[in-house]
Amino acid sequence: MNKYKKNREDLLLITYEGITGGRGAVFTKQIASYLDKSEGINVIDPDSIPCIWEKFVRDQWYPNSGHASTATTSFQERADDRPLTQDQLFAVSRMLQSLDERFGGRDKQFSTIMNSYMNSLHDYSDSMIRMY
Repeated sequence: MNKYKKNREDLLLITYEGITGGRGAVFTKQIASYLDKSEGINVIDPDSIPCIWEKFVRDQWYPNSGHASTATTSFQERADDRPLTQDQLFAVSRMLQSLDERFGGRDKQFSTIMNSYMNSLHDYSDSMIRMY
């Protein structure tokens, strides 16, 4: 983040949940637009992106669903077979808070992403408490 402090337009932030979720084609268009600014990079026609995203991302993550639902977070995906320990939850929470404190004040999008992850972690932690 420090590297892009003065040239924020040179930084593209995309989340796992964004690219695999129901609005993934929108984020994929952002990636294509970002890459299109680079010399020597040829991107596909923007009108083709939703179709390609559906074929290669949505169909991989949501087979037989007919549509993409809201993406689960990596915390939720772990819940069934490898739940995080309380120590791990605390460590991840502190790391996210530290990153938000360090960079969030300078970048609203980064702060929004960190807060989203902290909320997901909190929801995950609550669901783990209810399970036991």
